[in-house]
Amino acid sequence: MKEEIVIWEQNPALVKTLKQTVFPNASGEELALYFHQCRRTGVHPLDGLIHPVKRGSQGETRVSFQASIDYLRSVAEDSGEYDGQDEPEYEGMVDDKYPELARVKVYRKGIERPFVGIARWLEYYPGDKLGFMWRKMPHNQLAKCAEALALRKAFPQKLHGLYIGEEMAQADMVNSEVVVGKKEPPTVTRKSQSGGQQEGNGKIQPAQLRAIYPMLKKLGVTEDQKHVFCAKALGIKGLKSLNDLTPEQGKELIQKLMSSEPAIEPEPTTGELMDEVTPDDIRDIFTGAGYAEDQILSKIGTILQEPPKKAIEDYSDQALKDVAAWMGENEGC
Repeated sequence: MKEEIVIWEQNPALVKTLKQTVFPNASGEELALYFHQCRRTGVHPLDGLIHPVKRGSQGETRVSFQASIDYLRSVAEDSGEYDGQDEPEYEGMVDDKYPELARVKVYRKGIERPFVGIARWLEYYPGDKLGFMWRKMPHNQLAKCAEALALRKAFPQKLHGLYIGEEMAQADMVNSEVVVGKKEPPTVTRKSQSGGQQEGNGKIQPAQLRAIYPMLKKLGVTEDQKHVFCAKALGIKGLKSLNDLTPEQGKELIQKLMSSEPAIEPEPTTGELMDEVTPDDIRDIFTGAGYAEDQILSKIGTILQEPPKKAIEDYSDQALKDVAAWMGENEGC
C-alpha cells in the first residue's frame, strides 16, 4: 500500500483526480499531509476510510482527519484480538423521540470484562442545523458514537486520536466553522432582555445547551416548539437554532427558564417533514460530516456516479434522498 501511495503522489493526473473528488482546493502542503496520513495508516487515498477536513476557528484554518466507523472496526479486526461486540442497548427518551443514551460492549480476547462505550444524546446531538440525519436515524447515530468509544477503550494503542464524524459534529456546532481559507469571525447582533442591541463573536456554550434542553423538557416544550418558545423568552424574532444564540443570550434564557412561571407559552408548529430532503438538508448533512462548501458537489457526483451538477438545487428530489441515504449508511450523517 505504501508503494501505491507513493505512485499517487508522483502522478499529476492522479493527484488531480484526488483534488476533484476527495480534497478540493488543497494546497501542496495539505496534500502531502494527507498522503502521510494514508501511508501511516495503510489506507488508500480513495477508500474513504479516513478523509481530510478543514476547520476554522478565530480566523485560522487547519487540516484534521476523521475516520469512518468501518475503519475503526477493520483496525480492531486486523489486530487478531477482537472478540466481537454486543448489540447496542438504549435507555431513556429525550422529547419522547430520541434515545437518551446508547451503550455498546466490545470484547477483546484474553480479557473477561467487556469495554463499554456510553454515548448520551445531549452530549453528541449537533443541534438543529447539523442534525438532520440524527433526527431521522437517532438510534443509529448514537450507537456509532458509543461503538467508537468502546473500540478506542479496547484498542487504545491502535485507535488513539481517531474519531468518527458523528463524534465531531457537536464540535463543529459549537466551537468552529468548517471552512476553506481564512475568514473573520462573524459578528452576531441580537436584542438584549431590555430590547436593545448587543453584539458578540461567541456562540452559546455546550454547558449552556446541556442545561437548557432538560429545562425545556421539564416545562413541556417539545422539539417543534422550542425555537418559538425561546425566541419569545428573549424578545427576538426568526430564531432557527439555539446554536445561533450568544453566550449572553444563553445565560439570559437559562435565567428565564428557571422561573417557576414563565411569562410566555409555547405555540404549536407544523413540525418537520422528515420524509422530504431539501437542498438545505443536504448542505447540513455534508457540513456535519466535515465537508467544506466546495467539496459537496464533487462528493454528490461521486455518490451518484455521474458528473457533478452546478448546484445542489439542480438535483431531483429522488437524487437528494439517495444522497442522504448514502451518507447516513456510509458516513453516519
